[in-house]
Amino acid sequence: MAPLLHDGDVVFYKPLSFQKIRVDDIVVVKTQSGYYTHRVVYIGDNFLITKGDNTKEKDQNVSPEQIVGKVYKVKRNGVVFPLAYPYLVQSSIYFKEISEIIREFNTHNIRYVMLKGLSLHLFYEKKKPQRIYADCDILVDKSQWQKIKAIFKQKGYICFGDSDTENLRTQFAFLKNVHEFPILFDVHTEPACGIVRFGDIDALYPASWLQLMSEDMLKSRRSIQFEGSIVEILQPSLLIPYLALHLFQHNFRGIFRLAFIDRVIRHEMQQDSLWPDIEHFIQEYRLRNYVYPVFLLLKKYYDTPIPESFLRQINPPLVPRIAAHRYIVHIDVFRTPVRVASGIERFIFHLLLSPVPLFQRIGVFFHPQVVSTIFQILSVSSKFIIRTGVKKLRLLKK
Repeated sequence: MAPLLHDGDVVFYKPLSFQKIRVDDIVVVKTQSGYYTHRVVYIGDNFLITKGDNTKEKDQNVSPEQIVGKVYKVKRNGVVFPLAYPYLVQSSIYFKEISEIIREFNTHNIRYVMLKGLSLHLFYEKKKPQRIYADCDILVDKSQWQKIKAIFKQKGYICFGDSDTENLRTQFAFLKNVHEFPILFDVHTEPACGIVRFGDIDALYPASWLQLMSEDMLKSRRSIQFEGSIVEILQPSLLIPYLALHLFQHNFRGIFRLAFIDRVIRHEMQQDSLWPDIEHFIQEYRLRNYVYPVFLLLKKYYDTPIPESFLRQINPPLVPRIAAHRYIVHIDVFRTPVRVASGIERFIFHLLLSPVPLFQRIGVFFHPQVVSTIFQILSVSSKFIIRTGVKKLRLLKK
C-alpha cells in the first residue's frame, strides 16, 4: 500500500456493514492464510474487489463476511493520524501549485486546457480525492513552448526531456518536491491519447490529424471556477472521447479511469446535444475503433447510460469490432502489466484498431526504427527469460 502505508504501520479499523463500504475505502480483509489491508477498487452486487496501491494484480473477490472493518487512522513512529490526512495534505499542495501555474499562464496569455487530473476530480466529484493523485495533464499551444518552459523553471520545476530532441517531442514532464510530496505536470503539445509514434513515423495515425485535434481542443474550452480559481477544461463532447482515448492509451486498464468516465457522463448527460456532439468528434477524427471498446466496458462494469443508437453510429468495421467484443471487453481492467508486456500489447492494439488501410499498417514493420525497436524488445525479453531459467536451474541444483 506504499506510499500511503509503510512497513511497520499500525492501522486502526472499525466494523462496517457491506452496504456502507465505498470505492477507495481502505479495508481489512480476512482470508484463510491471514489478513491484509488494501483499497476497495470496485463494488459488485454481493462482492467487492480490492487491490494494493503498489501491486500489479487485484485480489480475489471479497465476500461480505470476509470484511473485518474499514481503516480510519494510522500509527507511525509513535504518531497517530487520520487516514485521510495524507490525501488532504497532498491534494491541498497540488491544488495550490496548479493555481499558481494557471495564474502565470493567464498572465502570459498562454493557451492551455486541463486534460485530466486533480482539477477535474474536484469539479466532477465535488470532494477531495481519497487517493494520491500522481500527475496533472495539460495541453498547450506548441508555439508558446519557450514561454511555458520559462514559467515552470521560474517556479522551481525541473524539466525531464532531451533538449536535443525537443522539436520531435510532444510530452514534457515538470517535477518538483513540495514538503516531500512530488508534484508532477505532464505538459503535452498534442493530445496524450496513446497513438503510437515512432519518432517521425505516423503511419498508424497521421500526425496531421493529431495537430487538428489539438487545435480543436484548445478552441473548445470552458472555464470552471471553484475555490477561488478559474481553470480551463474541455467541453464535455471532447472530454469524454479524450478520457476514452486515455483508457486506450493504458491498454483499456485502470478501473479508476473507467469509473471517472462514468462519473463525467452521468454528470453531463442532461445536455440534449451531448451524444450527437460526441459522435461528431469521434467520426471527424476517425476514433471509433479506439473508443468503441471503452463504451462497452462502461456498460459492463457500471451500466453507464449510453444510448444504443450512439453505439450503433460508432460501431467499427469487422476486425476492430471482433477485437472489441471477443477480447477487449473481457480484459482484466484491474491488472497493471509489466512495462515491456504493456508496450507490446499497446503496439498490437494499434495495429488492430488503427483507422488507416491494412497495407499502410503492414508497412510499419519495414521501417528501420520499428525493426530496431522490435529487436530491442526481443533482446530484453530473451535476457529476462534466460535469467529466470538460470535461477530455476540453480534452485533445482540446491
